[in-house]
Amino acid sequence: MKTCRRNLHQFSGSQCKECQKIWKKLNSNKEWKKLNPDKRKIINKISSSLWRKKNTDKCNFSSSKRRANKINAGLNLTENQSNLINLLYQKASKLTLETGIRHHVHHIIPLKEFSHIFSGLHVPWNLEILTEEEHIEAHRKLREKYKQPQPIR
Repeated sequence: MKTCRRNLHQFSGSQCKECQKIWKKLNSNKEWKKLNPDKRKIINKISSSLWRKKNTDKCNFSSSKRRANKINAGLNLTENQSNLINLLYQKASKLTLETGIRHHVHHIIPLKEFSHIFSGLHVPWNLEILTEEEHIEAHRKLREKYKQPQPIR
């Protein structure tokens, strides 16, 4: 017996029959969709929330990639380099689950915080996995070292 992707049902074979029934009911009944837009929004919100909780590594990977591209800190990476970054996020998520201690993928040279002096890139060689405490401490040290000068009044 296998467990379905949503961890709701046990099934044998190639697909969970219960999830298929739910999917068909939600996605193939156009009348029901038109009559129940609020229910569909709630169901979609719940299912996407469950997916995000189950796939934190994928969410963190895509959001960090989006943030990096937004400030032009991303390069055109090869597929291998992109996979390496994805593996770092998966490993951080796995370490968090295994140890119970939250782990972060840390940019050794920050992307944005010290942009008045320097800015890093969202590339595999600028990333490392740290515990939450180590991550906070690393940023504290950088803030002390590279304080932005206050304007004289």
